[in-house]
Amino acid sequence: MKWNPISPDDILQYLQGHLSKDDQEAFEKRLSNDAELRQQLAHYQALHNITEDQNTIAFQQKVQEVRASMIAKPKNKPRLSSPLYVKIAAVVVAVIGISVFLYQLVMPDGQQYHELYTEYYTPFVAEGAYRTADTTLYQSLVAHYKKEAYDQVIQAYQQLPKEGIPEIIHIYIGNSYLQVDAYQKAIQVFTSIPGTSLYYETALWYQALAFIKLEQQEQALQTLKALIVYNGSYQKQAKELLKKVEILSLPLRPE
Repeated sequence: MKWNPISPDDILQYLQGHLSKDDQEAFEKRLSNDAELRQQLAHYQALHNITEDQNTIAFQQKVQEVRASMIAKPKNKPRLSSPLYVKIAAVVVAVIGISVFLYQLVMPDGQQYHELYTEYYTPFVAEGAYRTADTTLYQSLVAHYKKEAYDQVIQAYQQLPKEGIPEIIHIYIGNSYLQVDAYQKAIQVFTSIPGTSLYYETALWYQALAFIKLEQQEQALQTLKALIVYNGSYQKQAKELLKKVEILSLPLRPE
C-alpha cells in the first residue's frame, strides 16, 4: 500500500481494523512521525464513533417551539375561551409533558446518565509505538493499553516520573481509569493536559463523559460548551450530547 498521500479511506480502514498486519504497522509508523496525520485520525475517529440520535434533538426543539408558542401573547387576534379550547390546550400540555419526561420517570435515578455515558463512550484508539528517550516504561504502558489491560496500564503509570509525561500518555491513562470506574482520577488526568496541547480537545471530551457518569451535570454542561466553542472534531458530538444533558435537567412537570 502507498502511504503518500494517505486517503480518508485508508484512515477509515485503519479505524475499522481492516488493514493487513504489514499495512497497519506501516500506518502506525507514519502516524508516530506525522502530527497532521494524528490530527486527521482524531477527526475521523470522532466521526467514526458518532451515534446520532436526531429524533431526540428534533423532539427537544419541537417541545421548545410548542412551549414558546403557548406562552406567547397573540397579537390582533381574538382570545378563545371556549371550554373545548381549554380542554384541547390541557391535553396538548399533558401529552408534551409526558412525552418529554417519560424517560426520566421510568428510569431509576442515575440510570439516565449511565445510559448516556455508555452510548457515547468509546476508548481512545491507541497510536503507534511511542518513541522517547526512556522507551521501556512508555512502550510497556502503550502495549498494555493496546491489549486492553487497563489495570496494568495504571500500574505502569505509577512507576513513571510525575513530571514530563507526554499528553498522549495521559490520554491512555485517563481512558484506563475510565475503564476501571475510577472517574475522578480520570478527570484529574485529563485536566492536566494544557489548552495548547494537540490532545486538549480529546481530553475535554473524555472529561465531559466522566462528569456525566458521575452525574455532575453542571460540570458536564460547562465542559461540553467549551468543546463547542473549541470548534474541533468533537463539536458535533458535543452539541448533540449537550442537548440530551439539558433534557435531563428539565423539571419533571411542565410549567
